Amino acid sequence: MPRQHQSKAIKRVFSELTRLGFVVEQKKSGSYRIVPPSTRSEEHTSELQSQFRISYAVFCLKKK
Repeated sequence: MPRQHQSKAIKRVFSELTRLGFVVEQKKSGSYRIVPPSTRSEEHTSELQSQFRISYAVFCLKKK
């Protein structure tokens, strides 16, 4: 693969990783460090679970 296409592909991958919450850092050596997204707090997880339950209940009611 030509170098220019590699660069575009790498940028797309890094863009997608960033969108997903990862942090991409370039080291002085030229290599990259990819840091995973921070873990969710217990409160945030609980809130998400509540939203899923409500969404599922609405889905079930619409299905009938």
